[in-house]
Amino acid sequence: MLTSGCGNAESDVVEKRTDGGALDAQLTWCDVEPILQAHCQRCHTDPPENGAPFPLLTYADTQEGASTHRFEQMAAALDANFMPPEWLEVEPPVEPLPCAEKTTLLAWIDQGAAPPPEDDASCLATPTLLACP
Repeated sequence: MLTSGCGNAESDVVEKRTDGGALDAQLTWCDVEPILQAHCQRCHTDPPENGAPFPLLTYADTQEGASTHRFEQMAAALDANFMPPEWLEVEPPVEPLPCAEKTTLLAWIDQGAAPPPEDDASCLATPTLLACP
């Protein structure tokens, strides 16, 4: 069940699972955009800062890449716990990615990194956030 709302405030995020714990719906860009805004876009901006190699501001940014899609590079960096870079010396300090947000990002990537739905291109519905495994 999705409810209307801005979708960018943490209080708007809902967990969506079936009784067996599996994802009940296809994740889209709208589900991960708030996570990227909160944890990634500080460095992955345009132009990138603090050594980030590319921006992650738009859905198109996640699809680009020379030999692989950027979303595949994102998955490798998340799996290796390289991102977010807690070792980076900036103020305020970089915080680790909460488990539910990491789980959601990786699930979106595993599902093929879907774009915003056609009926919600502005991402107004409440995003889905998966619970930790």
